[in-house]
Amino acid sequence: MTSIKTILSGGLVAYLLIAVWQVTLHPEISLQALGLGVVFLILTGIAWTTDEEHLKKAEMGILWICVGLFALYAVLVAGGGWPDGHLSLRKRSAGDETHHPLQPAS
Repeated sequence: MTSIKTILSGGLVAYLLIAVWQVTLHPEISLQALGLGVVFLILTGIAWTTDEEHLKKAEMGILWICVGLFALYAVLVAGGGWPDGHLSLRKRSAGDETHHPLQPAS
Protein backbone atom coordinates (compact mmCIF):
# COMPACT_ATOMS: atom_id res chain seq x y z
CA MET A 1 0.00 0.00 0.00
CA THR A 2 2.91 2.37 0.59
CA SER A 3 3.89 2.41 -3.07
CA ILE A 4 0.29 3.22 -4.04
CA LYS A 5 0.30 6.15 -1.62
CA THR A 6 3.59 7.38 -3.06
CA ILE A 7 2.38 7.07 -6.65
CA LEU A 8 -0.90 8.87 -5.85
CA SER A 9 0.98 11.66 -4.08
CA GLY A 10 3.39 11.99 -7.00
CA GLY A 11 0.46 12.17 -9.41
CA LEU A 12 -1.17 14.85 -7.26
CA VAL A 13 2.00 16.95 -7.26
CA ALA A 14 2.40 16.51 -11.02
CA TYR A 15 -1.25 17.53 -11.61
CA LEU A 16 -0.91 20.57 -9.37
CA LEU A 17 2.22 21.71 -11.23
CA ILE A 18 0.50 21.25 -14.60
CA ALA A 19 -2.62 23.04 -13.32
CA VAL A 20 -0.60 26.03 -12.10
CA TRP A 21 1.19 26.19 -15.45
CA GLN A 22 -2.11 26.01 -17.40
CA VAL A 23 -3.77 28.64 -15.19
CA THR A 24 -0.78 30.90 -15.85
CA LEU A 25 -1.30 30.44 -19.60
CA HIS A 26 -5.13 30.48 -19.50
CA PRO A 27 -6.50 32.31 -16.43
CA GLU A 28 -10.09 31.60 -17.49
CA ILE A 29 -9.72 27.95 -16.39
CA SER A 30 -8.68 28.76 -12.83
CA LEU A 31 -12.03 27.72 -11.32
CA GLN A 32 -11.99 24.34 -13.10
CA ALA A 33 -8.37 23.73 -12.14
CA LEU A 34 -9.10 24.59 -8.52
CA GLY A 35 -12.16 22.33 -8.41
CA LEU A 36 -10.34 19.37 -9.94
CA GLY A 37 -7.34 19.99 -7.68
CA VAL A 38 -9.58 19.80 -4.60
CA VAL A 39 -11.15 16.56 -5.87
CA PHE A 40 -7.69 15.06 -6.49
CA LEU A 41 -6.52 16.21 -3.06
CA ILE A 42 -9.51 14.52 -1.41
CA LEU A 43 -9.05 11.32 -3.40
CA THR A 44 -5.33 11.20 -2.59
CA GLY A 45 -6.10 11.88 1.07
CA ILE A 46 -8.44 8.88 1.18
CA ALA A 47 -5.49 6.60 0.37
CA TRP A 48 -3.61 7.92 3.42
CA THR A 49 -6.32 6.87 5.88
CA THR A 50 -5.26 4.34 8.51
CA ASP A 51 -8.74 2.86 9.06
CA GLU A 52 -9.03 -0.04 6.60
CA GLU A 53 -12.82 -0.26 6.95
CA HIS A 54 -13.23 3.43 6.12
CA LEU A 55 -10.84 3.04 3.17
CA LYS A 56 -12.83 0.09 1.83
CA LYS A 57 -16.12 2.00 2.09
CA ALA A 58 -14.59 5.06 0.37
CA GLU A 59 -13.18 2.93 -2.45
CA MET A 60 -16.54 1.22 -3.00
CA GLY A 61 -18.31 4.59 -3.01
CA ILE A 62 -15.87 5.98 -5.58
CA LEU A 63 -16.27 2.85 -7.72
CA TRP A 64 -20.07 3.20 -7.74
CA ILE A 65 -19.82 6.90 -8.57
CA CYS A 66 -17.66 5.98 -11.59
CA VAL A 67 -20.16 3.31 -12.67
CA GLY A 68 -23.02 5.79 -12.32
CA LEU A 69 -21.23 8.50 -14.31
CA PHE A 70 -20.42 6.00 -17.07
CA ALA A 71 -24.08 4.94 -17.22
CA LEU A 72 -25.21 8.59 -17.32
CA TYR A 73 -22.77 9.26 -20.16
CA ALA A 74 -24.12 6.25 -22.11
CA VAL A 75 -27.72 7.36 -21.63
CA LEU A 76 -26.95 10.93 -22.69
CA VAL A 77 -25.06 9.85 -25.81
CA ALA A 78 -27.68 7.26 -26.79
CA GLY A 79 -30.53 9.68 -26.20
CA GLY A 80 -28.85 12.68 -27.80
CA GLY A 81 -28.36 14.55 -24.50
CA TRP A 82 -27.16 17.63 -26.36
CA PRO A 83 -28.85 18.99 -29.50
CA ASP A 84 -25.98 18.03 -31.80
CA GLY A 85 -25.45 14.64 -30.11
CA HIS A 86 -22.06 15.55 -28.66
CA LEU A 87 -21.11 16.03 -25.05
CA SER A 88 -19.11 19.17 -25.67
CA LEU A 89 -19.82 22.50 -24.02
CA ARG A 90 -17.79 24.54 -26.47
CA LYS A 91 -19.64 26.49 -29.13
CA ARG A 92 -19.42 25.03 -32.59
CA SER A 93 -18.65 27.16 -35.60
CA ALA A 94 -20.67 27.03 -38.81
CA GLY A 95 -18.14 24.79 -40.62
CA ASP A 96 -17.70 22.39 -37.69
CA GLU A 97 -19.70 19.44 -39.02
CA THR A 98 -19.28 16.16 -37.17
CA HIS A 99 -21.50 13.10 -36.88
CA HIS A 100 -23.18 11.50 -33.89
CA PRO A 101 -20.92 8.78 -32.38
CA LEU A 102 -23.63 6.12 -32.71
CA GLN A 103 -24.48 6.92 -36.34
CA PRO A 104 -22.28 5.91 -39.29
CA ALA A 105 -20.41 8.72 -41.00
CA SER A 106 -21.96 9.81 -44.29
